Amino acid sequence: MNWFGTRHIERLLFRLFCVIFIFNFFQSTEAFQLAINVDSKAGPLLKKGGAIYADIDTANSRVFLLVDQGLWEYDLNKRSWQFLDSLKSMPDQLSNLEFGYNADFEKLQLWSDGVGEMYNLDTTSYNISRIDHSVDHKNQFHHYPFFYRGTLYAFGGYGYWNWHNLLIFYNRGLKEWNIQNVNAKSAFPKGRTPNTGVFDSDVKKLFIYGGETSVGGHPDDQNVRRIRLQDIWEFSFDSNRWHKVLTLSNKNLQFYEPRSSIKVGKTNALSSSFYIPEEKIWFLPMVQRETSDNIFYLKPINLQTAKPLKDFKMKFERSDLFVPVNFLYDSKKQEAIIVGINNLANSEFYPIRVVTIPKVDLIKQLKPESSLASLYLIIGFGAVIFILVFAYRWKNGGSEVVSKLPTGSDINHLDWLNENEKKLLTFLFAEKRYLDTQEIEELLWADIDNYDYRRRLRNDIIKSANKKFLNHFPVEENLIVRKTDPNDHRRYLYGLNEKLVNYSS
Repeated sequence: MNWFGTRHIERLLFRLFCVIFIFNFFQSTEAFQLAINVDSKAGPLLKKGGAIYADIDTANSRVFLLVDQGLWEYDLNKRSWQFLDSLKSMPDQLSNLEFGYNADFEKLQLWSDGVGEMYNLDTTSYNISRIDHSVDHKNQFHHYPFFYRGTLYAFGGYGYWNWHNLLIFYNRGLKEWNIQNVNAKSAFPKGRTPNTGVFDSDVKKLFIYGGETSVGGHPDDQNVRRIRLQDIWEFSFDSNRWHKVLTLSNKNLQFYEPRSSIKVGKTNALSSSFYIPEEKIWFLPMVQRETSDNIFYLKPINLQTAKPLKDFKMKFERSDLFVPVNFLYDSKKQEAIIVGINNLANSEFYPIRVVTIPKVDLIKQLKPESSLASLYLIIGFGAVIFILVFAYRWKNGGSEVVSKLPTGSDINHLDWLNENEKKLLTFLFAEKRYLDTQEIEELLWADIDNYDYRRRLRNDIIKSANKKFLNHFPVEENLIVRKTDPNDHRRYLYGLNEKLVNYSS
């Protein structure tokens, strides 16, 4: 028998390796399983490109969800949705407002995204009433808000051609916004639109992570280089001082923003990450840099020791169909709550679902206890399998996977691709080169003038095509990849993965 010419020994050893790996994995730590709850009642839908806001009322075990179609409530005990009101008296488009639940006063509140106008939303009558004597400041768009002793605070944002590092609060007595006092000797973070933040009421500290700023501080100048910040700062209300905690070195990961997808228009900043106060662990949602893979990670930060912990994947059931959007934590039930959407193709509406993660499962990810002997055994079997697989691939010319991929003439016969995906792939096969973004966008959407919209459509179509090929073919790399333009390192070119493509026809 020619062992290297058959799959017999490869499959046998691979199965043995899997059994040993699974046994030792479960001996050392339980798998990170997320229980996606099936709602007992019909839930809300997100309109494509719409706003989706969420916040939690821990005392009453409920999540409030606000979408363009109205206000919903999710019962964390019954795991069911209830429609509350269509909110026809909304003072502005939802995308122009921020949203949160003020637990101290048991009120839902809305305020201008640029800070200024302030509203109460009554959870009994669902009337919306303005409570401030202010104006729409338009000075702190994309700020990070938080509640402290029933007072709403807002940090950062941009407006009037500047990035800001202001910390302001809504003065309930004067019904106006005031600037928080900061010690004159304090350091200051750069002005920015922060990625996310968290307020720990136990230690009376605000923590801010990352964000966007630019060289020279002018956000509206398109010729100025933008900067993505990775630092974490804290503001202490005891000392009225800012202090830099650390800077993350995320080489392969970047902060996850749901609105980077054309499916989600805007989310509220209060639900952009979650925090376990009793453990002092802050979980930042992340995705891989420069990839269209629909894989989500959590980056834990120990705020007590000021140290980042090892990131790990969120292994959703049917992860290809669930896209997380809002991140919350329930201290009463001790579980993280993730509101997300079903990632349907070619749809104008997306069902909204809720995932819960027990705190104990999250903490286990931070303290793996694997046996060293078991680890050596796994590595040894892995090495044997690698050698055998390598020998087999080498003997067969390494062409097995490539031969299974479609050629340019096959594309139009793949019924699981949509028309734009077929058009782009057919063109890439025919051209046999990398294209710049303008060529792709003019090929597919010559009739659309909006640059930002075309960019989002291009990213979405590439991501969708790659995901479908990974689902239908035995490959582990994206079919469509990008590389830096050799003539302009600020630009990217897109083309077919040279390790996978078959240009024979």
